[in-house]
Amino acid sequence: MFPKTISFLILISLFLSACAGAEIIPPPSTTIPSSSDTPIPPKDATMTPTATSEPTPGVVTPAPWAPAAGDENLKRGNIFIDTTEILILESFPMQYMLHVQGRLPTPCHLLRAVVSGPDSQNQIQVEVYSLIEAKICTDVIKPFDISIPLGSYSTGKYSVWVNGTQVGEIAP
Repeated sequence: MFPKTISFLILISLFLSACAGAEIIPPPSTTIPSSSDTPIPPKDATMTPTATSEPTPGVVTPAPWAPAAGDENLKRGNIFIDTTEILILESFPMQYMLHVQGRLPTPCHLLRAVVSGPDSQNQIQVEVYSLIEAKICTDVIKPFDISIPLGSYSTGKYSVWVNGTQVGEIAP
């Protein structure tokens, strides 16, 4: 019985020593883009960061739907809002977001959103609209999906309005 135990221990130690020098390399991670608009690079392409790929510390980048310089030179257009939802973020103090899904009339329309208020009646007004240059564009509806920060409010009851229609209430 004793020789079998020694043989077994020698066999185990040889096996473990053979595995000790092996390097375990995890498989490469694959990331699936969250948007169909994000191009997938070819497998042999190298990804090199550009000046715009890294955020600059201390500099706040405006949201793509925020009003921008030059907007006053564009024509105001329509949008079609499908759904709105008020989200409560897990923070202190409580922060609120307005999630809006809808459609732009063409891909040439630029989405814009402006939050104002609360006013004297505790109404938070959100205006969502589009801008377009006077140019020829394909008539294809372009969907949008944005989350607009509403901020934090003191205690009370606030109503949230989008383009003149009440979409919900906030009661911190």
